[in-house]
Formats: sequence, C-alpha cells, structure tokens
Amino acid sequence: MKCKKTILMLLLPFVFYFLPFIFLMSCSGEPKEEIVEVPNIDSLPRMTTTVITSLISDSGVMRYRIKTPEWLIFDKTKQPYWYFPKGLDVEKFNLTLHVDARIKCDTAYFYERKQLWKLIGKVHLENLQGEKFDTELLYWDQRTEKIYSDKFIHIEQKERIITGLGFDSNQSMTVYTIRKPQGIFPVEAGIRTPSPDSLSPEKDTVQLNNKMP
Repeated sequence: MKCKKTILMLLLPFVFYFLPFIFLMSCSGEPKEEIVEVPNIDSLPRMTTTVITSLISDSGVMRYRIKTPEWLIFDKTKQPYWYFPKGLDVEKFNLTLHVDARIKCDTAYFYERKQLWKLIGKVHLENLQGEKFDTELLYWDQRTEKIYSDKFIHIEQKERIITGLGFDSNQSMTVYTIRKPQGIFPVEAGIRTPSPDSLSPEKDTVQLNNKMP
C-alpha cells in the first residue's frame, strides 16, 4: 500500500506537468465551426440573363428592342431597377414600327417605378434624320417622353457640328435645345471634335429641330 502511494506521489508532478498539453491536443482535434456570412437578399439580383435581345411593348404596341450582353434585375430593393453592366443597345420604334431613334451606351440603369433610364459612359444616339449625338451621361424619362443631360454634348448634323453643355430633347431626338451652346462648326474632312474649354458661348440656348440644315 505504501508502495502504491509512493508511486502516485512520484507520478503526480508529471501528470500536472503534461495535463495542459494533453488538453490542448484533445481540443485541437475538434472540428471548428465555420461561420458563413449570408448576403443580404435585397442586394442580390432576382434574375441574371446574358446575351439577350428583348422586345418591349407599351400599351400593347411594340416600342423598343433591347440588346445587351448582360441584364440583371433587382426587384427587392427600395427602388427596383434593371442593371446593364456591359452596355446597352436600344432601338425605339414609332407607331408604324419603324426605328426612329437608336441609343448605345457603356452602362445603363432602368428604374421601374419612375420609368427612368440612366445611361453612362460613351453614350451615342442617332435619330431618323441621321443626326448623331455623343455625351457621357444621359437621362431618358419614358413618362414625359423627354431625354436630357447636363454634360457636354457633341451633335453632328449633315453640314455642321454643334457643341454645348446640357441639352433637352423629345425622345425621338428631332426637337432639342442646347442649354449652354459653345460652338457651331461646318463639317469638314478630318475635323476634330472641339473640347469644351476651347469654345466660347454664343447664346444662352440654341433650339434645333429636324427642319434646320
């Protein structure tokens, strides 16, 4: 009996010395619980579509053809919207189903409740008369059927080029007003697009329509 007690007394220091290491080894072998962050469902698109051509009607009449490499729909947000991160090509039809305007851009948003388009990047428009419009930001309000911007605008007609800051137009781009005109130039071979800083305003506004040369 005394022998057993003596052996236990001798082993106790070793037990207390190695016990923390044994405990750590046993704990390290337990699987760790992985915490996965769940994304906010409101920030996820309900639909993602790639390489699409879609026809959109208004009151039963075909009005638009949309072409885009990628189309995302966010309808769980406070302001539901469509998102076109890789650009957009829109053709607008008149009542006889002829294309009377075409719009291209690098990025686009469409806010469903407001029926408002926001076009960003290299925004290019063409109307039925062949006039070309270039800017970096454009808004298209389908409720009021108006197109507008407060950015630099470059308009190329058959015989002249017009530049300015900000413009308003009907959605067929046939009647439009330049808020701060900066120059009117004849179209010549090899003419370069003038920069906004190199031009001086001629009038407060310039109003144009498709009947002017």
